[in-house]
Amino acid sequence: MAAKESEKSILLVGLVCLDIVSTCDEYPQEDQDKRALDQRWQRGGNAANQADVLAQLGMKVEFLGSLSDGNGADFAINTLQTRGISIGNCVVHKGFGFPTSCVTLSLATGSRTIVHYRQRGFPDVSCEDFIRLDLGNYHWVHFEARRDFSEIHKMLDLVDAFNLSRQRSDRIRISIELEKKHEKTLSLLHRADIVIISKDVAEYLGYDTGSAAVKGLYGGIKTGGILVCPWGALGADGMDAHGEMVHSPAYPPHQLKDTLGAGDTFIAGVFRSLYNGCRLEDALKLGCKLAGYKCGIEGYDGLGEVWAQINQ
Repeated sequence: MAAKESEKSILLVGLVCLDIVSTCDEYPQEDQDKRALDQRWQRGGNAANQADVLAQLGMKVEFLGSLSDGNGADFAINTLQTRGISIGNCVVHKGFGFPTSCVTLSLATGSRTIVHYRQRGFPDVSCEDFIRLDLGNYHWVHFEARRDFSEIHKMLDLVDAFNLSRQRSDRIRISIELEKKHEKTLSLLHRADIVIISKDVAEYLGYDTGSAAVKGLYGGIKTGGILVCPWGALGADGMDAHGEMVHSPAYPPHQLKDTLGAGDTFIAGVFRSLYNGCRLEDALKLGCKLAGYKCGIEGYDGLGEVWAQINQ
């Protein structure tokens, strides 16, 4: 039996990994031996980070990703469970090393440089994993488009088929984040109600501003869909379901400390706002404000309290 609306979750499908974060006064030069000011372990992965923030913003959240065994996996899993995020449908692939990112944060510029490693053969979530879910338990499904686009299309087909069997009020909202530069990126553009195009993908497609990317790509999305393109320090642009172009400036903190995960925080803020019924313009502003605050702190703790303040 399908869950009641109040019991349904937002499901985020994508990567969880271990981030080993080193903070430096400035980014090291090539072949330089440099001492870090600080180092910490932190859970990473776009979808996992978004799940963390959305849980703090008061949503019921489930994460679906590929796990392995070992200390790194145990650490990352614990950070999700501590937030009350369901991970019961994740698949554990024993014998693999856990995906790991080595991150260097530069206090001089606020930049973060990431070197990511995943063991060859370590699988992403597949349609075989996804088909086991009871889609009646979700009001929203979000996909982080990573490598195997054919599997994502199959999973989207399952959600589409589910929606066709339901009344409009009981259908699942679909969102997709297109963050990786990939030749098949545009094949997913029309598959979701909400599409997030990263700056990297926009530049890969030949656009030099967020507004240009939104204007150029909006014709390819689903009728009545929403397209958003965040552009870091220049804020974010979007086009709503009526074809109206909107923009939000960035809201940088007084002092940059940690930009790692700022984009994930922005996306979570936008999703929560849209779920609350906000106009896209207001959703972009709230997302940018939350992301700006996040850039002034280390990690993600306390974002729920900030969200309550900026929504007053």
